[in-house]
Amino acid sequence: KEITLDSDNIRQWHPNGDDPEHYYGFFTGQMPDLNYDNPALREEIYKIGRFWLEEVGVDGFRLDAAKHIFPDDRPEDNHAFWMEFRREMEKVKPDVYLIGEIWGDKDLLAPYFKGLQAVFNFDWWFAMNELFQGRGAQDFAANHATARNMFSSFRPDYIDPIFLSNHDQNRMLSVLEGDTAKQKLAVALLMTSPGAPYLYYGEEIGMLGAKPDPNIREPFLWDILERDSLRTAWITPRFSTDETVTPLAQQLADFNSLYHFYRYWIHLRRWQPVLAQGEIIPISIDQEGVVAFYREWQGKRMEVYHNFTDQNLELEVPAGIVPLAVHKADLKGRVLTLEPYASAVLSAYPD
Repeated sequence: KEITLDSDNIRQWHPNGDDPEHYYGFFTGQMPDLNYDNPALREEIYKIGRFWLEEVGVDGFRLDAAKHIFPDDRPEDNHAFWMEFRREMEKVKPDVYLIGEIWGDKDLLAPYFKGLQAVFNFDWWFAMNELFQGRGAQDFAANHATARNMFSSFRPDYIDPIFLSNHDQNRMLSVLEGDTAKQKLAVALLMTSPGAPYLYYGEEIGMLGAKPDPNIREPFLWDILERDSLRTAWITPRFSTDETVTPLAQQLADFNSLYHFYRYWIHLRRWQPVLAQGEIIPISIDQEGVVAFYREWQGKRMEVYHNFTDQNLELEVPAGIVPLAVHKADLKGRVLTLEPYASAVLSAYPD
C-alpha cells in the first residue's frame, strides 16, 4: 500500500538504508511493525495463538498496544482484526479470555469491545488521577456510568477492567509523593467501583517507581534483603528498597499495613456481591471534592462516599442506613463525618 508521508505520520516511517522505501514502526525504528494486511501473516499469528491455547493450556491473552495493529488512521481495520482474532481463538477455546490494552478515552475504547470482551478502562484511570488534582469529583460517577453504558452497546457481556497503575506508568504511590493516606483512598475507590479491579504487582505493599520503565518494574520485596531468597536481582533498584518500602513479610505481621488494607477491601468486595455486580448511580450532593454514588443489585443498595479533600467534612445521609465499611469516617444518626481522604460504605442490608 502506497503511503504519503506527512507531519502526522513521518516519525513512524523509517528509512531502510539507501532504499527509497520505508518501513513502519509505530513506537521506534528498532521495533518494525508486522504487515497485518497480509493474510499469510495473520494466519501465522493465529497459529501462535492456537499453540498457546492448545499446547501450553493458557486461558487467554493480555493484548498489548491493541490499537496499533494498523496505523492510527485505520481504527476500523483494528476493530475488524480483533473480531477475526476472537473467531479464530474461539475455534480452539470457546471461552477464551481476551483483554486489550488501549490507551484512550471511552469513545476510542468502546468499539474494541466488538472483538475483545475486556478492555482496560483508561477513562476511569484518567478520571481517578484527576480526583487527586482536585477536579471531577461530582462528575466521576456519572462519567463512569456513561462509559459503561457505551461499552455495553458494543458487547452486552463486556468486562470492565479498572486499575490504579500498570507497567507503563509511574507507580501510584510515587505519583502521590509517598502519601499512603491518598493511596488507601485510591484503593477504596477501586474496590467500590463497578468493574474488574486489576492490581499491578507491588502496589499492595507500596512499591515506588518512576520512568524510565525499568524503574517501575523493580524486584518485588518479599522479605528484608538479607533473608529474601525470592527477590530477583536483574536491576539494582533506585526506588523500591528496604529503606523506602516495607517488605511483604513485615507487612503480613502488621494488621495496620497497606497490604492488609488491600486485603480488607478485597474481602469486602467478595463478601458483598452488590459491590462486584451492581451498577453505579451518582448521588447528588452539594460538597466539592466528594465522590458519592450508590451501587444497586438484586434489590440491595449501598451508598459510597469518598473524601478527596484534606478537610473534615459532614454530610447528611438518608435515614435507615448503617455503616458497612468505614475508613476514617463515622456515622451518627444521619450525619456522616469524613476525615481527610476517608471512605465510607453504608447499607440498609447489613448481612
